[in-house]
Amino acid sequence: MTSHSPKVALGPRQKRSLYSVTALLWLSGAGWVWLRYFGQVQGAFGPEPRPLQATMLKLHGAAAMLFLVALGALLPQHVPLGWKTRRQRPSGASLLGICALLTLTAWGLYYAGSDELRPYISWTHTALGLALPGAVALHVWLAARRRRTPPPFSASAAAARHRSRGT
Repeated sequence: MTSHSPKVALGPRQKRSLYSVTALLWLSGAGWVWLRYFGQVQGAFGPEPRPLQATMLKLHGAAAMLFLVALGALLPQHVPLGWKTRRQRPSGASLLGICALLTLTAWGLYYAGSDELRPYISWTHTALGLALPGAVALHVWLAARRRRTPPPFSASAAAARHRSRGT
């Protein structure tokens, strides 16, 4: 990496780690949501949670800790360089905002004792969590599209315009 052209893209190992932990986080959260709202079994005294529901929540908590480590690894280089180069600023800022809100709502679910606020915090966390893969996919897709298309004022774009004019 040179000082003239900072590399914003993640390396293969960092991508694999980040995508794997994000997938584990999402699958454990979505699995818990499904078990909580659609996977209950009829017990002697009405609907009861499946034993797997508690396991999914524990797995989700562990995955969340790993995700925060992975997200923290992006903060020293990937985020500042992306912000400085103005690449993916809207999608990156949105993704960071979603992650921040998920972290705050997770904290609220774990520590807030308010029975009045808990359903709102839970639904907010669920909606943002279910939307997270879409936000990640959009950010990655936009970056890939940008790498395939030269910036409008780059030398390669100018050369392409010059060739297309036939001059």
